Amino acid sequence: MEEFFCDSNCTRNDIAYEMLKAESKMLCCLVRLFCENLAPDIAAIEDPIKKAEVTKKIVCAYAFKESAMSKLVDVLRKFDELDESHCYHLE
Repeated sequence: MEEFFCDSNCTRNDIAYEMLKAESKMLCCLVRLFCENLAPDIAAIEDPIKKAEVTKKIVCAYAFKESAMSKLVDVLRKFDELDESHCYHLE
């Protein structure tokens, strides 16, 4: 995985873009995890009650992650509107 280094020339847009790119990669991994691993494992469960319980837990976990991603996108959308007085500076 490539790393992102932010130097003194790094802009808020650069940071926001890299954060969104990282979230996008994570989402692709979660989709692949579900399709290639979890779905076949769920299909192999014979007990319908157990299958429903496992499916519910996975769907809830994915919904929680999606909600967190949505909040991050909202913050990054507003990120560009902030002026420097609202940001923490590391010396």
